[in-house]
Amino acid sequence: MQEGLIKGKSEYEALQERIALLQEEIADLTAERDELKLRECPRIQAEYDAKIGCRVLELYRAKARLLQLKRAVEILQAARNRQEKKDAQEARQQAREEYREYEQKLEEEAQKIHEENEYRSREERRDAEWKERSGAGADSDAGEEETRSSQDKESYDKGPYDKGPQDTGTSEDTAEGQSSDSAGQEPPKFKSRGEELKYYHRKLVKMLHPDANPNRTKEEAELFLEVEKAFEEGDLDKLIEIYNMMIAKDAEIHLSDTPEDIERLREIVKTLEKKKKDLLDEIMAIKSGFPYTAKALLENEEEVAKILRRIEEEMEEINRQYQDLLARFNRLKEGKDPDGTE
Repeated sequence: MQEGLIKGKSEYEALQERIALLQEEIADLTAERDELKLRECPRIQAEYDAKIGCRVLELYRAKARLLQLKRAVEILQAARNRQEKKDAQEARQQAREEYREYEQKLEEEAQKIHEENEYRSREERRDAEWKERSGAGADSDAGEEETRSSQDKESYDKGPYDKGPQDTGTSEDTAEGQSSDSAGQEPPKFKSRGEELKYYHRKLVKMLHPDANPNRTKEEAELFLEVEKAFEEGDLDKLIEIYNMMIAKDAEIHLSDTPEDIERLREIVKTLEKKKKDLLDEIMAIKSGFPYTAKALLENEEEVAKILRRIEEEMEEINRQYQDLLARFNRLKEGKDPDGTE
């Protein structure tokens, strides 16, 4: 008997229970991974760029401007050493051309920050609309990150290998933009739009993710891509629409206690166990990398202030160097000694 099979049960029953457990774990891990990749990390990145990244970008631009001027001074100095006449404007243009690729990268970064600022504004607007629609109180934000109660967790849909009651297509909408839950029950009262997004995303992951549901059809696997896109874009209405469509279907997979089906169940267990390990590795990688690692920094206002002060100090030094170089450039442009000895 394979590891994890329950004593006193047939292999067929034990495999089904193992698959149901793995399916539940994979749904949780996939939802956690997607929350990190599609919601949490973009939020952290946008907050980082709003507080620190935009100033870092200004610093890089100042450095680029300094390097270009330094290069223009070198060009004019080289021409003076050869006793040649070099047009100052031409020298500046040559310097800009040499640093064009660097400037393009800076502009790409600036566009990225602009898009992230739009993302933050869009999320704030959607949150405000959600609160207005749901009538959420001012204290509702405080519970967004709280762990869901065991009662809420039990209300999630059972997977295709569970023996409990399945969702039916008899549910009715209970409020605008909100569907009723499985078995005709209303979904929990959400404290924020983000919490509601995560709730429906997790339910749809369990219903549609190809790794957690090996017997899903190609059409259902493609539908899952729509779920991921809607979750990434924060489109709650789309998630609810897909969920309402899915609960009208009977997702139960019928396998019998035959040698062929038992072998198939064994293969499914192996596949799901590997997927679980891959998800754990992926989540660990996300949490150990940027931008997630900046989360603690952003929560430390004193440390953020220190970083901004260091950037300002470096900006002041760059500006001082720029003014010194500009004076040398202007003297060379006028045909004078760059050190001011003539």
